[in-house]
Amino acid sequence: MAKATSVEHDYPTILVALPDTDTALGAVDVLSRLPRPVRFVVGSPAALRRAMINQPPELVLAHLDVVGQGQSSIMALCRARGWSTTIVVVTPPNRDRDAALAVMEGAFATLPLPLQSKALQATLSRTAALRALTHAAQQAPAAPISFSAANARRQAADLRRFESALDALYMVWQPVFGAQSLGPVGYEALLRTEDPRVPTPRDLLDLAAQVGRSQQLDQRILEAVAEDIAAGGLDGTLFVNIDLPQLRQGTLGSVTDPLRASARRLVLDLRSDGRIDHPVDLAAQAERLRAAGYRIALDDIGSCGDILPRLVALHPDILKIDRLAIAGCDADPRKARFIREIVRLAHDDGALVLAEGVEQLGELSTARLLGCDLLQGFVLGRPAVREHWIGVRSAVRSLRAATSA
Repeated sequence: MAKATSVEHDYPTILVALPDTDTALGAVDVLSRLPRPVRFVVGSPAALRRAMINQPPELVLAHLDVVGQGQSSIMALCRARGWSTTIVVVTPPNRDRDAALAVMEGAFATLPLPLQSKALQATLSRTAALRALTHAAQQAPAAPISFSAANARRQAADLRRFESALDALYMVWQPVFGAQSLGPVGYEALLRTEDPRVPTPRDLLDLAAQVGRSQQLDQRILEAVAEDIAAGGLDGTLFVNIDLPQLRQGTLGSVTDPLRASARRLVLDLRSDGRIDHPVDLAAQAERLRAAGYRIALDDIGSCGDILPRLVALHPDILKIDRLAIAGCDADPRKARFIREIVRLAHDDGALVLAEGVEQLGELSTARLLGCDLLQGFVLGRPAVREHWIGVRSAVRSLRAATSA
C-alpha cells in the first residue's frame, strides 16, 4: 500500500484514544502512516485522562465515547490544567448532535468513522498550522500601547455618545403567553434608546463595554425597569435580562437593589455572555437571589454551547429555547427532537420551558405540541412601551363590557 504524502507542517505529539480493541484495529492502518510515533489508549475516559496527565500530548485524536461531556470532558481537563492540547473527535454514525456539542465545548474538529487517510491528513495539517501560528504569537515580543491624540479624541467621543444614549434609555415590554391557554402571563423587559447613533441594544451594550461603563448601564436598566413597575399596569410575571458579571456583582438582592421590592414577581433572565469558571460561587449567588424572592431563567438554549455548567450551577426555574432552535421547527425533525429533549430535561428537573422568537403559526403549533409551557414572539405580540399595554387592556375591558351589556 502506498505511503501517504506528508504535509508541509511538523506533526505534534499525538495520543489516540479509542473505546475498544476492534475500533482501534480499524484505525491502525490509517494512523500507522503518520510520520511521527503515535501513542494508543484503549479504554474509558478515565484511562485517557491518566495518559494525558502522565505525558500531556499536543494533539488528542479521541473517540466520542472517550471524550466525555461537560466538566468531565477532556476539553474541560485541558482548560483546568492550562494545556493548549488540540482535541479532534472521532465520531461514529448518527451521532451528529453529540459531535456538535463536543465542538461547542472546545473540540477543534470531528472526523467520521471509519477514518479516511485524506481527511485525517487534512485535519492534521490544519492543527499543525494553527499550532505554528499560536507559537509564533506567543514568541512575539510585547509592544507597549501607544495612545495617540486621535485615539484620545475618539475615546472622548465614544464616551459622549454613551452618555447621550444612556440619558435617552427606556424599556419596552414584550408579552409572554401560556402555551395552552394562549393568554398573557407576563412581560419581558427589553432595552431601547432614542439616540439614533446607537441603533440597537447590542450596540449600546458593546459601547458601554468599550468605554468601561457596563456597570453604570446595568444599574440604569434596573432603575428604568423599577420605574416602569412602580408606574403600574404591567400584570403577571416580569422577565429582566442580566449577564454573569451583573450576577456576580452583588447588587441584585442587596439593600441597594432597585428591584428588590418586586423580586417575587420577577425572573432574572441570564444571558449566555461569559464563561463559567467558578460554578460553586455561581450556585451560591443563585441561591442568594432565590432567597430574596427572584426566580432564574437560563437564556439562549439552542445557540449557546456552554449550557451544562449553567444548568448545574443555576438550577434554573425556566429554560428559554432560542429563536435559532425554534425557527422552522415545524419543518425540521432535528429541531423538533432537540426541543422535545429540552422539554423532557426541564420537566424532569421541575422547570418550565419558554419558546422564544415564535414568528410563524406552524412554529407556535409545534412548540405547543412538543410540550413548551410558555411562548413569546412576533406572532403573538411585539415589544411596546408600558403605556401601550395599559391601553390594550383598557380596550379589551371596554369591548367585553359592551359585549355583555
